Amino acid sequence: MAVTDSRGITGFTLARIGEVEAVARAAAPGPWLRGTEREHLVDDVMYGQSTVWPGHIAQVCNFEYAAEREGNAAHIARHDPRFVLTWCEFLRWQVGVHHRAPGNWAGSPPGGFCAGCLSDIESYHSNMPWPCETARRIAGLFRYQPDGTQHPEWKDGWAHELQPPG
Repeated sequence: MAVTDSRGITGFTLARIGEVEAVARAAAPGPWLRGTEREHLVDDVMYGQSTVWPGHIAQVCNFEYAAEREGNAAHIARHDPRFVLTWCEFLRWQVGVHHRAPGNWAGSPPGGFCAGCLSDIESYHSNMPWPCETARRIAGLFRYQPDGTQHPEWKDGWAHELQPPG
């Protein structure tokens, strides 16, 4: 992978993927399951693999008082660390495909082309100026921080059509 803009959209995206990976690695390993999935467990509790007692499960979080406990439990179980790390691996691969390729010929856009889109000559993406739509959308996943505020390193114009979570 050619990361030519370590302080640009590629560097921003790779740094955010690294942050997500670090959080996932610090959590109880997946798969996670809700107590309702096994008879002897408490229904409103999410369980994951124990890091203290290998081969055993441990409580990850409790939903007893959450009004949205069904939705929260399903969402958390679906996004266990194993899933998140696989998702990050996919995003890193996409960033590796969609990176800046300098344009060295007449009519080249000033910012260069997307190497991934440029290699797909037959598609409508061919000759896509950098950053391409794919790179912009991947970066847009990380525009907003968990507290809902825009990330301080975000540059307006990377993917302004994306909305904050909420």
